[in-house]
Amino acid sequence: MIQNYFKSALQIIKKYKLFTFINVTGLSIALSVSFIILLYVINELSFNSSHEKRNDVFRVVTYNSDYNNSMAGTPYILAETLKKEFPQVERATQYRYINNIKLKVKDDFIDIDNTIATGADIFDIFTIPLVYQMDKNHLLDQKNSILLSETLANKIFLNTNIVGQEIDGIINNVNQTFVITGVYKDLPENSIFRPDCLVNSKWTISELNNIWNIKNSDESWDVEAWYTWILLNDNKQASQIEDLLPEFVKRHKSENPKIQYKLQCLNDYYLNSENILNTKNTGNIKNIKLFSLIASIIILLAGLNYILLSTTISYSRSKEIAIRKTNGASTSKIKLQIYFESIIITLLALPIALLLLSLFYKYAASLFNTRLLFISNNIWLYILFFLGITLIIGITSGVYLAEFLSKQNVIQILKKQSISLKSKIGLKDALIVCELIIFCAFISCSYIIYDQYKFFLTKDPGYNTQNILLVNVDINNQNYNPIISELKSAPFVIDASFTMHSLPMRHIMSMMVPQYKNKDKKVEIEGMAIGYNFIETMGLKILDGRSFSENFGSDSINAVVLNENAVKKLGIEDPVGKEFSGFKIIGVIKDFNLHALYTDIPPLYFCMAPSKYISQIIIQYTPNNQNQVIGLINEVWTKNNIDSPVDYQTIEEVTNELYQSEKNLTEIILWATLFTLLISMMGLFGLTIFVADSKQKEIGIKKVMGCTEYSIIKIFVQRNIILVIISGAIASPISYYIMNDWLGNFAYKINLNAWYFISTIILASVIVSFTVFVHSYNAATSNPVEALKYE
Repeated sequence: MIQNYFKSALQIIKKYKLFTFINVTGLSIALSVSFIILLYVINELSFNSSHEKRNDVFRVVTYNSDYNNSMAGTPYILAETLKKEFPQVERATQYRYINNIKLKVKDDFIDIDNTIATGADIFDIFTIPLVYQMDKNHLLDQKNSILLSETLANKIFLNTNIVGQEIDGIINNVNQTFVITGVYKDLPENSIFRPDCLVNSKWTISELNNIWNIKNSDESWDVEAWYTWILLNDNKQASQIEDLLPEFVKRHKSENPKIQYKLQCLNDYYLNSENILNTKNTGNIKNIKLFSLIASIIILLAGLNYILLSTTISYSRSKEIAIRKTNGASTSKIKLQIYFESIIITLLALPIALLLLSLFYKYAASLFNTRLLFISNNIWLYILFFLGITLIIGITSGVYLAEFLSKQNVIQILKKQSISLKSKIGLKDALIVCELIIFCAFISCSYIIYDQYKFFLTKDPGYNTQNILLVNVDINNQNYNPIISELKSAPFVIDASFTMHSLPMRHIMSMMVPQYKNKDKKVEIEGMAIGYNFIETMGLKILDGRSFSENFGSDSINAVVLNENAVKKLGIEDPVGKEFSGFKIIGVIKDFNLHALYTDIPPLYFCMAPSKYISQIIIQYTPNNQNQVIGLINEVWTKNNIDSPVDYQTIEEVTNELYQSEKNLTEIILWATLFTLLISMMGLFGLTIFVADSKQKEIGIKKVMGCTEYSIIKIFVQRNIILVIISGAIASPISYYIMNDWLGNFAYKINLNAWYFISTIILASVIVSFTVFVHSYNAATSNPVEALKYE
């Protein structure tokens, strides 16, 4: 029986070549898009699946009631204290990333990008397969202990069996000879925890002591700079521990603590940490939902196309089905045959879809702003989902046709009372309208998203964005004041300064300050640490008072400049000369966009940055002299023996990075629009061909009776234009609702107007008219004698 179904399917494919080509092409596009998005979704949803105890692993999150936010930072001492006081905690450790570490390879030192300082419990909390090791319980006991990943071990020693060997390094600017206590396998790409090497957690203490100007950061409950992870005996105990944590905080911090600790399961870390500050290596659940929706829509479109074309050719297949029924074929067998044909056609699209996937998945990765990899742990998931989706599309696409053909009246069909084309015209129109609604919605959304992206790039933020160079420097490296003076002496440099974070600022440093008139009410004010001439270099406008000046020695230790919004929110009248949180207010600047345009302008204060916190030099130069400035920086770096390479960006580049997600979304929607266009227009083109062929005699009679070619083409085009207008009218409010909701995420946004939707209908009408015209012209110009010679 299967063999007969297969032969029948091949006959249908051979007989209706155009039908097969259009459907296979549309399905190939839909499947390739869905496969790419599935690859992304599976990778995102499977994050941390390599950690065997992930259900029982939790990180501690710090919630601050004053700021109403949560952050990942916790005290060093927290891990050990939790382990001592809560029997439910089986293992606990803290870790912190170390950015300043180099290891010696032959005669040179190489930078190690991803180093984590932690304790031995890390190996029981996370699944880190050890290849070679000393005693597992004492891998990180000594300060000079180090473990390397297999990749790093092979890079340095050309083999991994190196346990017990020594390696020279520089960590936090301190020379150290490390002893290699273990080598571990590289963790999978879908793990949040993928260090190149591990060192003892004590290396972070001196660093934090220096930053906080204290001697015992590892014993302080106020230095919240480490990540804390715990392993519970049973994940059901998490709620019990959370209930006890308020009392725990009171014991160790104060009677009226402003902070509380909460637990977050490792399973929730990757996709549910968007509201937790200082969290690294996270995904975006909104993107997963969005891309899944796009894939579903495109698959739906391909399915609609299949149904549309299948019902069209079903009129010519009705006699074939009637004869099969007369010869004893049951309704169930007829349905199985049609399902089998649908699955075969879909399976024909599968290898083409996989080829398109292999060609374009790297480009898709850049759009999704992630590494789109085939992860070995997920191979069977890929196969299962790819094949499953293909079969589901094949079966569901054949449902309507199977039901429709299997229920036809055999006697009427064999009496040559074949199914009227007009009898199902409502269904065809409905399917075409559904396709065009999707197409029009994508066009409108792509217009709006692109305009919002351009708005982000072109809106004046209130500071200089042209002819500004941002040069990254090493914190704690040296005193940069003489370097800035040397840079300013060049004739093509207008001004120069330094800062802790540049504009547009991507970090948040804030504190709570009481209002002036109502001390019980506090205002959250963000801070920015800058150098002399920063305000002038960036073109910020002083409205009252003055900027920081080297002529006033006290400016470096007790002066602040506020923005308009800070003055307003604090309720200060005549602010210059008044006190602000122990500082003297020396000036007020005009409001400007501190962050991306997603958020409103916050209350802000400027203070002078200590030299050890400098991370960027800001240079304003005369137009068309960027290359000269870069050459000058290289000379100054060499002259002052600065080891770090010259690393610079323009503000335009920083701004482009800031809005990269909107740019990517624009491209994704444009590609989705193109795919829906191709699939819809192929379906419409195929439908026009079949309808025109079925009306050859009608067209021939009209031409004999005096109808012009123009009037015949007009009939074809006019009907489809009406369908476009109906589709556009339905798609417009849908698009408006979706885009209005999306724009609601931004403080600064474009205004939605009717032109977005009117232009969509016009564009769709032009495309549909051209598509229909191509074949209707052939039908209208055909010789009527050929159509009527057998009558």
